[in-house]
Amino acid sequence: GADAAPEMGTQSLTAVVTDALGQTATAKVELPVAEKISEDVAATVRNVELTGDWAKDLIAIAESQIGYRESETSFRIDENGKQHGYTRYGLWYGNAYGEWCGMFISFCLNYANIPETDFPREANCNKWRSALRGIAVYEDDEDAYTPAPGDLIFFQGTYNTSGASHVGIYVGNGMMIHCGDPISYANINTSYWQQHFYTFGRLP
Repeated sequence: GADAAPEMGTQSLTAVVTDALGQTATAKVELPVAEKISEDVAATVRNVELTGDWAKDLIAIAESQIGYRESETSFRIDENGKQHGYTRYGLWYGNAYGEWCGMFISFCLNYANIPETDFPREANCNKWRSALRGIAVYEDDEDAYTPAPGDLIFFQGTYNTSGASHVGIYVGNGMMIHCGDPISYANINTSYWQQHFYTFGRLP
């Protein structure tokens, strides 16, 4: 599926000024920013042959996305001035410019045909931990659990937020697939990932 022709998007900015007497004035402006993308996301996984083995299929879908990175030309800028690029996973999830590590994994679960009733989807890593704990597939004691390919692996402190902040798919042999820059394999035994390791979510 080819991308449709891009179009300009807009960024809404609101300025509020308060004078010494406490009176406020508000102004809102729509500024053109970059471009908006229309994409057939399902077409990106159409060539993946599913086997019915959830772990193998989840990894196969994730591997089909290796090399993808968020857009540098279609983006939004938040109130703190941080740029958030478009991703196909955010588009699929309903938040095209949101933090996308969880949305990428949710996308892979969906197109691996893993029922949401058996393994929930989330964009927020902390909410995902709670949901997995609710169905008894969240492994709190990582020292007593040996991960299997297809498990989710959670990290903390990868950016300034409390609790889980990043998630990837464990593929075996100490490796994961995650939304780095671009989507890629990473060795979870490096000092960085070991320092930030949190725990696992077990694929049923």
